[in-house]
Amino acid sequence: MEVSHIMVRMKPTSADSTAAKNKIFEIHEQATGGVPWNELASQFSDDINTKDKGGRLRPFSVGQMPLAFQETAFSLLDEGQISDPFMTPYGWHIVRLEKRNPLKPFADLEQTIKSRINRDSRAKLNKKVLVNRLKKENNYTLITEISDFQDRYFDSLLIQGKWQRPQIREDENTRLFSIGTRSYTLNSFLDFVKAKQKNNSYSLDQYIQLLYDDFEEEKIISYEDDQLEEKYIDYRMLVKEYREGILLFQLMEEEVWAKAVEDTVGLERFFEQNRKKYTWKERVQASMYNAADSTILKDIKRRIESDQSVEAVVLDSLYNQQSSIALQVENGKYEKGNNDQIDSVPWKPGYYERENDGRYNLIIIEEVLEAGPKALNETRGLVISDYQKQLEELWLVQLRAKYPVEVNEKGEKAIYNELL
Repeated sequence: MEVSHIMVRMKPTSADSTAAKNKIFEIHEQATGGVPWNELASQFSDDINTKDKGGRLRPFSVGQMPLAFQETAFSLLDEGQISDPFMTPYGWHIVRLEKRNPLKPFADLEQTIKSRINRDSRAKLNKKVLVNRLKKENNYTLITEISDFQDRYFDSLLIQGKWQRPQIREDENTRLFSIGTRSYTLNSFLDFVKAKQKNNSYSLDQYIQLLYDDFEEEKIISYEDDQLEEKYIDYRMLVKEYREGILLFQLMEEEVWAKAVEDTVGLERFFEQNRKKYTWKERVQASMYNAADSTILKDIKRRIESDQSVEAVVLDSLYNQQSSIALQVENGKYEKGNNDQIDSVPWKPGYYERENDGRYNLIIIEEVLEAGPKALNETRGLVISDYQKQLEELWLVQLRAKYPVEVNEKGEKAIYNELL
């Protein structure tokens, strides 16, 4: 919601309250009677931060304003609508609706909402429900209470985050609980406490229990994570797809992509064997000057005729001091279809001027170049791509020879007919 307001402050005396009320009702009468809102705000509003801005407030949503202000603002339906006078702890107000900004679609807000829920107390309840369910599903068994050991291994330094982990003998390394096929011991819990301890305001008993609950929860969820592929076929297939995709990527990198780039001798040999594929069509060597003013092009032509420099750096310093787009310069070799401006002029040496969308173009065809073979450095990217395709085809031939594929044609036909 975006609104403007006019505010009249009041002191906590009956006389001042009455005066403020009378004043706001007079302002309201003028506002609804046609007196410009901005003029009224500038003259009469006691909100010094907004009075010179037409009383405009920053956008706000539910819960960000005093209740009376919020309820009045959100009751306005039409832009420009002015509220009746109302009172808040700050004084008397009238409000004008400027703009409503509705909530974004749920699809756009979903992740934000989930994130907020995951940070509040409901997330902890959800997690507790999950842990209890996993205990039942995965045959959780409590073997030894942690309270049996806390006096022996923990002291008050723990609640200061300064506790030192004691070393215990193997025969003292008691199992605390089991989940599925795994058991978790006292030693593993002591390691957990050493890593997680921090200064806090709990009692020692409370803090040990809190750490133990976190330890148990972490191990139960970790066990479930490791069972996902066995419990859920869709997840198993997805993991398999990712794993095989990564393996295939690594193989392609080693056998095809990197080899084509690093094997310079093989690349040059491939280029020589396929040189006819890599040729230039007819081209021109040309320069283009695109200017905001036709007089700039006249100056450039004079500079060329008098053998003065027309390098892009020089021209930029001459014409682009006031505006960075007063002149744009481009030059190079162009094939048919590479550039619309070049294609629009005759392919003969000479000067050609064009006007296009309010700008002026000078095109200079310097030389017409006949069709001919490309050098490797002029087409290296395309040659590497083609060489990679050849390497992949050769590699597939080797793989098929090493791992013959047999197709069950009867089964294939049955599946085909079922899909149809």
